[in-house]
Amino acid sequence: MKRTVLFLLALLGSVSMLHAQNYYPGESGVVKGDGYVYEYEPFLGGVIELYNSDSRFVGEEMTYDGSTKIPEGTMLYTSLSVTNDEMMALVADQFSDEQKSMLAKHKLIIELRVDPQTGRVADVIFSFFNAPVIPFTRIPVDVYRRVELALKENMIFTPTAESRRMNYFSFVWPQQF
Repeated sequence: MKRTVLFLLALLGSVSMLHAQNYYPGESGVVKGDGYVYEYEPFLGGVIELYNSDSRFVGEEMTYDGSTKIPEGTMLYTSLSVTNDEMMALVADQFSDEQKSMLAKHKLIIELRVDPQTGRVADVIFSFFNAPVIPFTRIPVDVYRRVELALKENMIFTPTAESRRMNYFSFVWPQQF
């Protein structure tokens, strides 16, 4: 009897997860916030990319002196205004404790596209699986917006002379909660 009850509780938990709000349904779309718009689209199988519609470099290939061939060993920046721990905290602090608990076993891929002339973050792209059991689809767009603003405000790179010959450079990490 005890096993049956535990099985039913586990089954109900799984079913409720499958029916939880998915803010990014379908293959691609638009999600509107308070004064901003985010787009999401498929990328590599079940992964979607979510980004601000005002992004400068989304859809552009990274170039070096106009060529898509970036010289091997190109150093992109000499310093960053935050440590790795501060960077992780900048992101995690934008999520509620309940959301962080839900996301604890999953990683969110965050890509920054940096303007090499200023060292400032121009675009933030979030990548995650678009599946009912993956919790990132249940995070409202306003949370991603807060993350984007925190990263743009606090992460400043010191670009190298080589990276200034690029249209942008990327900085990517898997965010843990």
